[in-house]
Amino acid sequence: MSISVCLSRVCVLLVLSISLLPAAEVSDELFDLFSESTDSDEVGAEVKVAKSANPVSGGSGVGSKIKDPQVRACAEKGLPEFSLSQMQDVDVVGKTGFVRKSTREVFWKRFENKRSKAVVRVVAPQQEVGVAVLYLETERVHANWYMYQKEFKRPRRVTGSGISGSVLGTDFSYEDFEHIEEIIYTGEVTRMPDVELDGHMFYVIERQPGNSSSQYSLVKGFIDQVLCVPMRTEFYDHSMQLKKALIVNRLAVKKINDRWIPHETTMFDYSRKTHTIFTNHDIKIDIELHNSMFTPQFLKRGR
Repeated sequence: MSISVCLSRVCVLLVLSISLLPAAEVSDELFDLFSESTDSDEVGAEVKVAKSANPVSGGSGVGSKIKDPQVRACAEKGLPEFSLSQMQDVDVVGKTGFVRKSTREVFWKRFENKRSKAVVRVVAPQQEVGVAVLYLETERVHANWYMYQKEFKRPRRVTGSGISGSVLGTDFSYEDFEHIEEIIYTGEVTRMPDVELDGHMFYVIERQPGNSSSQYSLVKGFIDQVLCVPMRTEFYDHSMQLKKALIVNRLAVKKINDRWIPHETTMFDYSRKTHTIFTNHDIKIDIELHNSMFTPQFLKRGR
């Protein structure tokens, strides 16, 4: 679910949310249920090194696949070893200033094969309670996304136009989440020259999405060299215009278990002139989460 710009999986989860997609945008096909017995089937895919100067791609034994040792070590400082849970308040601010609010709970876990899974469930407002989404990291172009709401009767896989669609009416899409995940973990990434912004030094990394159907031509991340938190992620369209930016509120970065964790991030959509604020609280790191929580059938069953 925030890469804010949150590039680490912790940050990704800080902005992860769910979508009330029209049924036409959700496939009826239900993939095999993922449980403990199938975790070993999701073996890490080979990661190719970018053919450009100073590539930042490759593997690490802990979490990040950044090859550059400086950037990788910094990125991994923001990663929980095993799991994370949190509550998240979301304010969607429209062009006219109207604000739509919701609250959800987020659970994330890294499995033995180093791939991550996440569950997000709406807990407010009342008319949306129970809507839930499951994220399963894979080696394919898109992750596996499953969604549940009462109208569906059963979990369904998000496919097609649903991947690039709005997430719960926010300025964040499933594709945005995947690009954030790829720029720090699984994609071909290039380290650019370090920059200084507002008196703080940043590592800068870039990635060109390999998917021809992507709405972006470039994704760019800025990682604070002291806090080791991705503070800004920029999404450029095919005209190289800045389309979106995910920005962390530096004043809301707090230390939890020796890690600096963003508690407030905002996704700006400059083309629509709207933005969404994600405020996180009750954050718990490396707690016990049962594997069965991260299966499609859990979406319907709930907690």
